Amino acid sequence: MPSTRRALLVQLGVLASFGVNAGLARSRWRARGTLLPLVTLGCVNIVSLFFLFYRGLNILASLGCGSIGYPVTMGSCIAGFLIYSRAILREKAGFAAAAAFLAVLSGILVISL
Repeated sequence: MPSTRRALLVQLGVLASFGVNAGLARSRWRARGTLLPLVTLGCVNIVSLFFLFYRGLNILASLGCGSIGYPVTMGSCIAGFLIYSRAILREKAGFAAAAAFLAVLSGILVISL
């Protein structure tokens, strides 16, 4: 089975689990109106994975540096969330959060070199 088909089946399985869960707990999902946005975001996730993330990993692999793609992506997500929580949500950041942010950034730099 090609890797793209396997990845697509995994993502469709996630969307199917949302549908099954919504069927079992119909009143909870429909009362809040969260099922449609959840499924919509799941579809956007599938499209972005196939056209951006997996394509980017394939391009990196063809250039001979495919092993840095996933760690740099995950580190960027963590650093982005730390920035978002500090700048937008106005969460207080202590020494541990600042140290974690610097560790993630330094890890991305070390992996990228």
